[in-house]
Amino acid sequence: MASLAEIFGRHTVDQVNYLQYALYFPPHDSDQATKDALERLRSDILDFVRPWTHDHIWQKDGFNLAIVTSEQKDPSYPFLFGVSRFGDCLNDEWLLISLLYEVSRAYKDVVIALSDNDGEILLIEAAEQIPSWLDPSNSDNRVYIAGGQLHLIPLPTTPADIFATSASTHGNKKLRRADAIDYVRGRPKATLASPGVQDVLAQRLRGYPKKANEERHHARTLVYNRHAAYLLMQCPSLLCWAIDSFYLRDPVSLKACSTMKHFPLENPVDVVLPWTRTTYAQTVNQRFYAPPLFDKVLPRSNKDVDYDAAQLGMKLLCGLEMLACNAAKHPVPSNHNTDGASDVVDEALLLDRPSTLLPEDTTLTQWLENLNKGYSDAALAQLVDERAALPQDSTQWMDMVPDELEALLAHHNSSTNAAPPSADGMPVDLSNIMAKFEHFLETSQSDVGGVTLPG
Repeated sequence: MASLAEIFGRHTVDQVNYLQYALYFPPHDSDQATKDALERLRSDILDFVRPWTHDHIWQKDGFNLAIVTSEQKDPSYPFLFGVSRFGDCLNDEWLLISLLYEVSRAYKDVVIALSDNDGEILLIEAAEQIPSWLDPSNSDNRVYIAGGQLHLIPLPTTPADIFATSASTHGNKKLRRADAIDYVRGRPKATLASPGVQDVLAQRLRGYPKKANEERHHARTLVYNRHAAYLLMQCPSLLCWAIDSFYLRDPVSLKACSTMKHFPLENPVDVVLPWTRTTYAQTVNQRFYAPPLFDKVLPRSNKDVDYDAAQLGMKLLCGLEMLACNAAKHPVPSNHNTDGASDVVDEALLLDRPSTLLPEDTTLTQWLENLNKGYSDAALAQLVDERAALPQDSTQWMDMVPDELEALLAHHNSSTNAAPPSADGMPVDLSNIMAKFEHFLETSQSDVGGVTLPG
C-alpha cells in the first residue's frame, strides 16, 4: 500500500505528449567514423533549422538531436535521435514534423522515422487515405520520410520482396528497421505513398514552418515582481514553463503561493508579453482564486481597466513561484545526451526531465540565478521600453461561431472526400442545433428524478 508521501508526491498527470524522431544516414566503415560524421551532421542540421526556431516560443522542448545506438541493435550502426515534449500545443508538434520534412529535402541520403505518444502520427492524420492493408498490427518500421515525401513499405508479394525485407536473426517476422531503411533507399518509387496520402499531409503542413508564428499571442500583463518581469522578457519560453506549473498544479505545489518566497509581491510591471495561444487559453479559461497575499494588489472589480491584465499576471506569477519552488526541491540537471544515448523513450523520466532549452548540466534554479545576474532597474526599464509599442492581439481566435465550424467541416469533407455527416445526406444546420440546445437549457427543469421537458 502506498504511503501518503508517495501518493501526494505523484504527478497530477501520468501521460506526457511527445514526438520522437530518428534520422538514419548511411553508415561508414566503423562506428567511430559514423559518429564523427554524425557529429558534423548534427551541428549542420541544427544550424539549418535555426532560422525557423531561434525565436520560436516552445511549449516545453525544442528541436534536439543526439547520437544514439539502438538497444535492439536495429540498425546496428549509430544514428541521430531526438525527443521533444510539446504538452497541449499541437502547433509545436507539427512545427517539429515540418522541420523533419525540410531536413529530408535538404539531405537527400537521410531516411527519417517519427512517432508520438499516440503512435504513427502521420498515419493517424492521413487515416482516410492510407492503404486498406495497413493497420497498427503491421505498421511497425514501415513508415518513413525521405526526399520530402512519405514512404510506406508494402507487404511482400514476391520472393524478391520477402528476401529484401528478411526476418531478423532472432526468428521475429516483424520487419527489421535496418532492412526497411535499405528498402526505402533502394526502391524509393516502390515505397512512395499514394498522392492522396501525400496531399492530406501537405495540406496539414501547409504554411509550416513559418506558420508556427501564428501561435504567438501578445497580451498586456501586470507582473507583480520586477525580477520575474525581467526573467520573462529575457526568456519568453519561461512563461510556458510557468503556466505549465500553474495549469498542472497540485495542493502541495500550491502552498508555495501562500508565501511567494522566490518572487515576493511588489509594484506591478506593466508590459505586453508574448504568450502562446495555448498558454493564454489555458490561463484565462481556468478558474483560480488568488492567494490571500494578492488581495491588497489586485483590482476588486472586473470592470476595472486593469482587471484582466492583473488576473493574467497573478496566475503567471503563481506559476513561476511553483516552478521555482519545485525546481529547488528537485534539482535535476539538464542532460542533452549528445553521444552514446539510447533510443528507448522512458515516459516516466520524461515527466521530470528539464527542458532541452536549458544549457548542458544546468538545473533550472542555476539557470534562473545566472539569468537574474544581469538584472538592474535600468535593464528592466530598457526591456519594458522596447515592448511599449507592441500592440495587444485580438482574442477572437478563441471564439468559434457556427458558421466557422461549418466552414471547417465542409473544408475537411471536401479535402478527404468524406460523406456529409448527416445520415440522410442532408446538410447539418449547426446554428439550428445550437439554438435548440440553448432553448432546452433555458426552458427545461431538472431534479433528482431527471429532466422535465417543457409542455
